[in-house]
Amino acid sequence: MNRQERRRQAKAAAKSLPAVAPPASQYSAQIDAMMHAAVAHHRAGRPSEAATLYRSVLATQPDHPDAHHLLGVIALQSGRISDAERQIRHAIGLRSNDGQYWNNLGVVLKRTGRFVDALDAYRQAIRWAPQSSAHWANFVDCSRLARINAHDQDLCATVLAC
Repeated sequence: MNRQERRRQAKAAAKSLPAVAPPASQYSAQIDAMMHAAVAHHRAGRPSEAATLYRSVLATQPDHPDAHHLLGVIALQSGRISDAERQIRHAIGLRSNDGQYWNNLGVVLKRTGRFVDALDAYRQAIRWAPQSSAHWANFVDCSRLARINAHDQDLCATVLAC
């Protein structure tokens, strides 16, 4: 993947960032303000500023699912795949019914070539947000790649057996 494609992906991911929900009783106004500012930085292409604010939120409220998820998205956009997976899985552990979390986990898993696991994540994304065309498109694309990968594995096994 070249630089232009990575930038295009980062812009597309930034556009799909979720709106931060209004503060629930357990969230303070300060945390809500930090999350709004962090998302604004993230959307504006300033991931280091966003990450600093997400970490500040986590310092105050360690189990804030959106902060973990969006730190995972920044890690994914920065190519730190293992950090991305860890953060997004943590967010899913805190809020397992969010389709966007599952979709981004699928993106991480697909990027590492774990197509079957990615398909499972996309199925969960569709389960929780069936109206999302992005979740469906990712599922279909990954299904195609999983079939190609299975074919390649069979071909390699045949060649090695000769």
